[in-house]
Amino acid sequence: MAELYQFIDTKGNWDKTVRADTEKVLAHYKTLKDPTFAILGLCWGGMVAAAAAGQLAAEFKVAAMVHPSGITLDLVKNISLPTYIITCAGDPDLNDCFIVLQQKLGTHCGYKRFNDVHHGFAAARGNYSDP
Repeated sequence: MAELYQFIDTKGNWDKTVRADTEKVLAHYKTLKDPTFAILGLCWGGMVAAAAAGQLAAEFKVAAMVHPSGITLDLVKNISLPTYIITCAGDPDLNDCFIVLQQKLGTHCGYKRFNDVHHGFAAARGNYSDP
């Protein structure tokens, strides 16, 4: 597990790596006609989506986080675009984060909790044989 966290801290760290990579991807796709961007983060990618929705908000129309990890009120307070948060069993309750988003952005944000699925249900731990 220590290797995973070391990898995330170096390759998946917003400030060290991911922001610059995101800006390069955006620059490339801006060369296309009328590009429009959204950002989606799964698990620790939720932190990336939240950071982008705050620090690079002008680049995106919407953001979403599915079973996000590491989401804090301080991170959410910087978000300035419509955002949807989906959590599940075992994830922290992020209703307080949703309230902050609602206060800032009104009905353009959403929050849904699925207590009948586990963390990772929409990604690596999903059961793709179950419709």
